[in-house]
Amino acid sequence: MANSHTKLLILDIDETLVFANAKPINGIQPDFEVGPYVVHKRPGVDNFLLACAHIFDELALWTTGSNSYAHAIARHLFLSLDLEPSFVWCSDRCTAVRQSPDRPARWIKDLKKVARRGYNLRRVLMVDNSPEKLRRHRNNLLHVQDFKGNPDDRELPLLNLYLPMIVNQNDLRILDKRTWRSQATAQDFTTPLPLMPRPTQPTRPAPPLGATNLDAF
Repeated sequence: MANSHTKLLILDIDETLVFANAKPINGIQPDFEVGPYVVHKRPGVDNFLLACAHIFDELALWTTGSNSYAHAIARHLFLSLDLEPSFVWCSDRCTAVRQSPDRPARWIKDLKKVARRGYNLRRVLMVDNSPEKLRRHRNNLLHVQDFKGNPDDRELPLLNLYLPMIVNQNDLRILDKRTWRSQATAQDFTTPLPLMPRPTQPTRPAPPLGATNLDAF
């Protein structure tokens, strides 16, 4: 079991760390193959994982893909760097949500399952290209753009600049991470990190003159 101070970074796989496809991309050599898929690593992924392992206490993977696929990707990404994820979760750890009877169910990643392992969600950050999969825990999300094999992609090097700025915050959920790219580019360590706006509280209408407190409810 983790303790409440453990800094945990959970990483999505597909289109976050790698791009897997049944057909190779013209003119681009894939990095490895998993089953019927050729796999392209996102540019800078090796340095990114090494840097994250240095500043976070634990790294983990969570994908909506299959168990065999997730572990195969983990072996290719982590073992060559002498790293080991704390856990590798796949679709069987996701939660199926159906918005209406006539629509197919969608997988989401419910971080309450992470909390049950002893992690404090204040110290948990998830990097994912699909915000809808973190619909129950949006404040734990750091959203990255889809990776489709572009060799000029720069998301991970930018993350290497941004994550050290926030990793030691007491509660990662209260930070406004929607503008993380501009924050990383600015590298302004003198300005406080922006916080998520507080939800507005509904106000009750004032009671009519002469009414008692009970009359107002």
